[in-house]
Amino acid sequence: MKAFFTLFFLSLSFLLASKSINAQGIVSKGVVFEKGTDIRIALAVVTNMRTNQGVGTNDMGFFQIAAQIGDTLLVQKRKFDNQLIIVKSDKDFVVNLIRADMLLNDITIKAENKQESLLAVKLEHRKKTYFYGKNRSPLHYIRYPIAAIMELFSAERKRARRFDRYYDRELKEQEVDRFLILAWLKEIRA
Repeated sequence: MKAFFTLFFLSLSFLLASKSINAQGIVSKGVVFEKGTDIRIALAVVTNMRTNQGVGTNDMGFFQIAAQIGDTLLVQKRKFDNQLIIVKSDKDFVVNLIRADMLLNDITIKAENKQESLLAVKLEHRKKTYFYGKNRSPLHYIRYPIAAIMELFSAERKRARRFDRYYDRELKEQEVDRFLILAWLKEIRA
């Protein structure tokens, strides 16, 4: 019976000692690569989710962080997808980060009023037609007969004339709008 208790206490002490060894922190080491390449990623942040302790990778992509077996490490880097790694042993890690698919580049938004956009379309029509304008002298058509024929019968010239009518109508409507807005503002101030 004495041998049984001795064996039981030895087994229990061994079990507790192994638990305390596992509870002790280990230093997890690793390197961070871009997936599919040999490019090491510098300045990635590796965070132990249990302790909220974080470290950054050095210029060569290496990191060291205190962790226990079973801890989860979060690896983050701008323009890359985050990756979670579970510490299963004291072996070194090789982390492959995937470049994020959808990144929006910076864009500049420039405000443009209706008159500016109409003027841009008018300039495009002017580039496509040989002689753009409503009032041409007869001498001009005598000097350039082929161009005159093309101007008179081309589809582009017809579209340009139609756009001219639209452009004039829009300018008149803008004048009316300005007048109504000014009248409305005077009424509000009064």
